[in-house]
Amino acid sequence: MIILGVILTSVLAAIQTPLDALAAGRVIATPIFVAAFLWFVIRSAGAMRQWFGCHTGVPWLWRWIGNHWIAVASSFFVLLGAALIYGAVSGQANVAMAMRLTLGLTAGLLIFETLLGALLQRLDSALPGRTPASDAPKLPDVLARCLRVLVLIGVGIVLSKAWTVNVLGLVDASEWNSLTFELRTAGATLFVAFVMWELLKFVTDPYVGQKTRKVSDGGGTSPAVYPSASRLSTLVPLMRVAMGIVIGLVAVLIVLADFGVNITPLLAGASILGLAVSFGSQALVKDIVSGIFYLTDDAFRAGEYIECGQTKGIVEGFTLRSIRLRHPSGQLHTIPFGDLGKIANFSRDWAIVRYDFSFPRDADIEKVRHAVDGIDGELQGDPDYRLKILEPLKMQGVVGVTDNTLVVQFRFAAQPGNPEAIQRDVMIRMMRAFKDQGIEFGNATVGG
Repeated sequence: MIILGVILTSVLAAIQTPLDALAAGRVIATPIFVAAFLWFVIRSAGAMRQWFGCHTGVPWLWRWIGNHWIAVASSFFVLLGAALIYGAVSGQANVAMAMRLTLGLTAGLLIFETLLGALLQRLDSALPGRTPASDAPKLPDVLARCLRVLVLIGVGIVLSKAWTVNVLGLVDASEWNSLTFELRTAGATLFVAFVMWELLKFVTDPYVGQKTRKVSDGGGTSPAVYPSASRLSTLVPLMRVAMGIVIGLVAVLIVLADFGVNITPLLAGASILGLAVSFGSQALVKDIVSGIFYLTDDAFRAGEYIECGQTKGIVEGFTLRSIRLRHPSGQLHTIPFGDLGKIANFSRDWAIVRYDFSFPRDADIEKVRHAVDGIDGELQGDPDYRLKILEPLKMQGVVGVTDNTLVVQFRFAAQPGNPEAIQRDVMIRMMRAFKDQGIEFGNATVGG
């Protein structure tokens, strides 16, 4: 329809049709075109809802457009029709060209987004270990977001010039170039900052996304049932925040300098403000510096069980000045780094488990030892415990004698995290094995 309208207008202009007649023709034909487009909009509502629902760039925005397609598209075409009538009445010949440019670029954006989404899904399915439904961050997604922003900026500049300069005449071409020179430079700076932030997020997301999750320990609740994070996943969130702040500040300063703002007083003022804060908030500086040294020493990581002073719990997270500990009873403690003091970490390297059983005075200790060796063989053959138990289960010997009983101590080394769950299962196996071999317990059982 648009092509036919353009051809008809060109033919009428070629045969020297009066301009008033051409303008009257546009005024009469525009409502017909708008009515046809509105009919197309209504008939295509279901298909457009399905189409927009498949876009992956900004899913919530595309879904909203698809769900409100009739209202959005109708308003768009009505505004274009009103602009065309305004151009015909006011004698602005460039309105029709701006309208076609707007319609073409809008349709081009939809097609670009569709093809980009299809390409990303194709690349995603081709990556090893990935499927189109994968939520893991991927470099093609980052590059697509950057390309999408660049295309939107270019389309916005072209349309702004078409309507501001060629149609509305608010500024002429030379004024537009002078006005947008600084804007283009500032836009390029902000775009580079955006790309750097997206790449930074892509590199750090795998570490930031590692959350401490509680795992089942087979019964009961142990304070150390949270898998600890790596050192990188502990440090990366703070590093990302710091680098993001640096990127943002540098970009803002460059933009201000492009607009002719003297940033030297700002830098001097920021330095003076930093000194004032450092002198006036010594406790804050102490907390930040202490936190840096704790993290440098790798004293704790997210997900580890630690004890500091009178407080113990799981490290759920931390900021520049404080740490958050989740107590086994559920309380969440926020402690400034400057108040941590000495830290005991229960989630590093290995954990020694010792516990005692009592037997009658006349019990055969060697029989107990052989029974324990048999239980250790079962544990070493169990795939659930082969890697969890670092040192085998051993009988340490008699550690106490009472009037009627012998107190015997047992020991094994396990991976940190939840040794209590292993101890419970080992004790159940021992009680079952002792019963099968006729080994009796004393009158009292002494816990480890």
